[in-house]
Amino acid sequence: MPTPEAPYGKPGRSHVPFPAESAVLWEALGTELYEAVLAVRPAEAELFAMFTDGDGIEAVRRRY
Repeated sequence: MPTPEAPYGKPGRSHVPFPAESAVLWEALGTELYEAVLAVRPAEAELFAMFTDGDGIEAVRRRY
């Protein structure tokens, strides 16, 4: 299984690594969706690495 890298070293990030091997997540999502999440997660982490947690909160505040 691929191991996604957490966005360590980025200011303002919570540094919670994505569980690359999670039996609970696999059971909840099923094989196909679990593998899709593992494939997409590293690209998402890289895309949003420049933003802080506060930026993300502000972007979705009162939206939903």
